[in-house]
Amino acid sequence: MRYAILIFTALTLPSRADLTVVQKTEGAMNSGQLMLRIKGDKARADISPQITMITDLATGDTVSINHTAKSMIRIPGAEAVKMRTLAAGLKPGAEPPKLTPTQRKEKVEIRECQVFTWRVGELEVTDWIDPAYADWKTILGELQRFQNAGLASSAQPLMPPLDQFPGMVIKREMNHKGTKTTSTLISAKTDTLGADLFEIPKDYKELPAPKLPDTPPSK
Repeated sequence: MRYAILIFTALTLPSRADLTVVQKTEGAMNSGQLMLRIKGDKARADISPQITMITDLATGDTVSINHTAKSMIRIPGAEAVKMRTLAAGLKPGAEPPKLTPTQRKEKVEIRECQVFTWRVGELEVTDWIDPAYADWKTILGELQRFQNAGLASSAQPLMPPLDQFPGMVIKREMNHKGTKTTSTLISAKTDTLGADLFEIPKDYKELPAPKLPDTPPSK
């Protein structure tokens, strides 16, 4: 679910810069802090202090690392594609969610944001988007590459089309049957990252990866 909190848009970059995004999540569905770092064709998502996902953006291969158990699971890009197919098959033939403007403007701390809404199934989502966020096109262009690869791509069928987002999402509130979870952007910046951040621990035990069905289960 955390991957779905991150917002992406279909943009291209004249050049690529290392990227670090930090966001805070509070609520019943998720709580904690998520840090995403991207360098070249490698992405590292620290979903919690215990769990890290390292993704090869070129192949879609993902390694899920459990630091507490000192174990890891390799998930090939082909298996990640199956997860996206399964997600898309939850509502076969359904239209993708649509980002809808509310015509409201509200401040999130010091940022003047435009308010948008969308929904998927029983999940209602409100986004506060800052169209003037510094360098947002570069940042979201890198995040687009992350969303298109590996396990993160499974969230795509459950979100509005990427090119609908007109700026940086500063805050997102998800409401599922009255249960709310809020995600707030803490920081998003381009800086130089060390290559060692994206290395797989050599002393962790590798566990077998789960096998997914080739097609969505029949209704």
